[in-house]
Amino acid sequence: MDRQYFNGLDVIRALAAFLVIFHHIELTIVQEFGIVSEFGIVQNAVVYLIGKRGVHIFFMLSGFLITFLLIQEKTKRGFISIGNFYVRRILRIWPLYFLTVFIGFVVLPSLLKNFDFLNSLHFYPNLIRCVDSGLNDSLNYFLFFIPNLALSYFPPVAGAAHLWSIGVEEQFYLFWPLIFFIPWPRIQLVAILSVALLPFLPFVLVRIPGGTPWASWVGHFPFYWMAFGGLAALFYYRFLSTLEKLFNTYNVTSWLVILSFFTIGLGIKISDYLFGVFGLLMILRFSIGKQWETRRFPKMIFLGKISFGLYVYHPLVMFIVLSGFQYYLPDWHASIVIKTQAYIAVFALTIVTAWLSFRYLEKPFIQLKDNKFKSY
Repeated sequence: MDRQYFNGLDVIRALAAFLVIFHHIELTIVQEFGIVSEFGIVQNAVVYLIGKRGVHIFFMLSGFLITFLLIQEKTKRGFISIGNFYVRRILRIWPLYFLTVFIGFVVLPSLLKNFDFLNSLHFYPNLIRCVDSGLNDSLNYFLFFIPNLALSYFPPVAGAAHLWSIGVEEQFYLFWPLIFFIPWPRIQLVAILSVALLPFLPFVLVRIPGGTPWASWVGHFPFYWMAFGGLAALFYYRFLSTLEKLFNTYNVTSWLVILSFFTIGLGIKISDYLFGVFGLLMILRFSIGKQWETRRFPKMIFLGKISFGLYVYHPLVMFIVLSGFQYYLPDWHASIVIKTQAYIAVFALTIVTAWLSFRYLEKPFIQLKDNKFKSY
């Protein structure tokens, strides 16, 4: 199987990024004004859920791609270069990650002191002041890639709190490649299934000393979402011809069933495991077939390619844009027309920022990763 790029997965990445951005804009409106805007559709529950699902989609995609590359490298080379694996992850993630940490802990406190309009909101500026005054001393959690734990002990860091999910992915990368050093495929499958079923294992229901249930710790490290993606990669690699025949035979039906149930999962609270199954099927459906050529879906695939930047930069852009609207148009949130303009401004400027980042910051590291530290 030759080296390939799954253009179809860029479509899902773009969807996930926009779900998270939408969630954070709505959440900011709720936190600032105590209201749910017209775009909230059904109150806070839906606003909260779609952001959560967007992150879950990113986790599953990460699990799929990492697992696929590890299996392919072992198949082609006969071994996995663990050193190259970690260097590739460092080159792809660390530049944006540490830039965002710098923005949250250094840039935003400085901007808040020097630009009056940024003080027009309340929630974000208060979080920034916590960092600036030393009340939020969570920097070490970010530097050592455990920002998911920082949220349990400190207030969110404005502009950087969303890095909790990147921390989870970095932690996932520490142990996941080791599974593929196991020489027996069935044991590999058992290991992946064990991670996927982690919250269901009996020990998570047993309370540890101090009264904190193990289940809460599993919630801090939701590796089971990546495991769902890993299962999709196993199915893709081992049963590709069967899946192609199945999806070709039931082409329209498969699209309708998978996308319908997946969409329902975005708007209605269902079991995480049920949503994980739908996500697994959707990843397989979007990764199989030739319908995702770049020329047919150029805009969505472009947005998928810069989705890391969309995810990382959008809180900063959102804070600046909404502060400007609040400073110059204090009642902007009461007008559907002006609110729509605020949404458009946040999305447009986030896209521009992410593209500039991809072009001038990320791309050189990506080229170094692909040229010097190939996986196969």
